Amino acid sequence: MAIVEENLPKFTGASQSLAGKNVLLYVAYGEGATTSGPWVLVGGQKNSPLSMSADEIDASDKASGGWGETLQGTKKWSIEQECVYKLNDEGFDIIRHAFLKDIPLYIMRRDKNGNAVKGWANITEFSDDNPHDDVATATVTFSGIGEPVFSTDEPDPAEA
Repeated sequence: MAIVEENLPKFTGASQSLAGKNVLLYVAYGEGATTSGPWVLVGGQKNSPLSMSADEIDASDKASGGWGETLQGTKKWSIEQECVYKLNDEGFDIIRHAFLKDIPLYIMRRDKNGNAVKGWANITEFSDDNPHDDVATATVTFSGIGEPVFSTDEPDPAEA
């Protein structure tokens, strides 16, 4: 007997939280590559947090009653990719090559629902760790160039 999923009741109490395992980092690479892809998945991903910050500009004055005031200055963003080192991983090899040759990359961090952040980035750190009692890992810092682009309807590169 073939099971038809549409005949199962729908669970409506699902969490609105997003599991980190459903957020993946990609690099634009391939013949004719543009900021729309094609995309190569970076293998062995463990974590890829996005950080955004702004310099502080002191706008305090004597009339503040002794309280300080700051304004936002120049903004910056970065993604620090932590991954397990995988042999013959094309995405990882692209990143290492770009670091060695000072080549900016166009990257995308996308969740399973199509929410993404994309942008140009320089690789400002590329380090690995290879303990005798654990897997080899690598940490790569992508430092953004200009403003990141956020979208909510990014197609799944795995389906392209």
